[in-house]
Amino acid sequence: MNQIFRITVGPETIEGSLPTLRVGQGYYSLFHIAGVSPTEAAPKVWITTEGDTQYWTAEWDTERGVWVATVSNAVTQVVGSYAYAVTMGGADDTDPEYIAGQGVFVVYTNIAAGGIVGKDGTSIVGMISALEARIAMIESVLEAGAELGMFDPEAAYDIDMRNQVQAITNILRGYGEE
Repeated sequence: MNQIFRITVGPETIEGSLPTLRVGQGYYSLFHIAGVSPTEAAPKVWITTEGDTQYWTAEWDTERGVWVATVSNAVTQVVGSYAYAVTMGGADDTDPEYIAGQGVFVVYTNIAAGGIVGKDGTSIVGMISALEARIAMIESVLEAGAELGMFDPEAAYDIDMRNQVQAITNILRGYGEE
């Protein structure tokens, strides 16, 4: 699974600061870099982890019109905060390379699908699935409630009101489903 981050070189990076990125442990990261002409040298994404700095050179994506750097999941194996930077220029050894911006690349265990398993043994995906099932159940109750007949409480007989309350109770308990 990939996590995609969009970096726009220009006003966003004028101060040299890039946003803090929150990354899931073990996931690849795609950087979509805009604001650098396709005729220029490819920008690079640099990440420093535990004293080791690695870089990934972006490739021009004609379909999206952005530079795309694919950062391998090796960087996200260890939880923690790391420095990252985006540079431009440096087409060859004689050309200078400029820092477009720097930021913090934070790796968490519980971001994205799968996530961390909680104390009770449920994962984030499991909790989302349970919530979706509960929403579907509530929607079915609301649909059944919409089919109840309307009556005028001021002119209705006592038995009409009792039947309405019984019908609502049956819907909420799940009785009378067809």
